[in-house]
Amino acid sequence: MSKLSDLNTAIANAAAATAVTNYLKPNSFKFVISRAPNVTYTCQSANLPAIQLGAAMQPTPFVDVPHPGDKVNYGEFTIRFLINEDMSNYKEISSWIEQLGTPYSGDQYAQALGRASAFTSFSAESYQNVFSDAALLILDSDNKPIVKLVFQDLFPISIEALDFDITTAGMEYFVGIAAFRYKLFTIESI
Repeated sequence: MSKLSDLNTAIANAAAATAVTNYLKPNSFKFVISRAPNVTYTCQSANLPAIQLGAAMQPTPFVDVPHPGDKVNYGEFTIRFLINEDMSNYKEISSWIEQLGTPYSGDQYAQALGRASAFTSFSAESYQNVFSDAALLILDSDNKPIVKLVFQDLFPISIEALDFDITTAGMEYFVGIAAFRYKLFTIESI
C-alpha cells in the first residue's frame, strides 16, 4: 500500500511543480581533453554516452520478475572535430592510438609509455601516457558552464578514415570522428 501512496504523492508533486523555462540546447557545450589540446578547440559535436544496467530475471511459473543487475556499462564516447590544415589535432589522436596498439614493436610501446620494457608494470608517469581525463562542459542560455561531465581514464579506440576527393563540389572541411572508452563518467553541477 505504501507504493501506491508514494505514487500518489509523486503525482501531486508533479502537478504542483513549476514549469521549466530554459531547456538544454544541443549546441551549447565545450569539450576539454588534457592530452589532446588541439582537439579541444575544434570539437563540433560530442555525444552523451549511454548508461546501461543489466537485469537479472527471476523465473516464476507465471511471469518472470526482473531485478536490477549488479554492473553498469558505459557506452562509447564519440566526438566530431574540424581537422586543422597541418593535421595536428588528427595526429594527436592517431599517434595516441598507435602508441597504445604497438603497431611496430613492444619496444615502441614501452618507449611511448616511458617504461623499461613492455612487460613492466605501469608507473604514475606511464599511466598518464595511456589515459587522459576529459570534460564535456554544458553551457546555459548565457553560454556559462553549468554542468560538467567528467570522463575518467579516457583513451581512444578509433579515428575514422579521411577520404580525399578532387571531385567534391564547393568548399568542405574535413571533420574527424574519434571514439573513446573510459572507466566511468560523472555528472557534476558547477
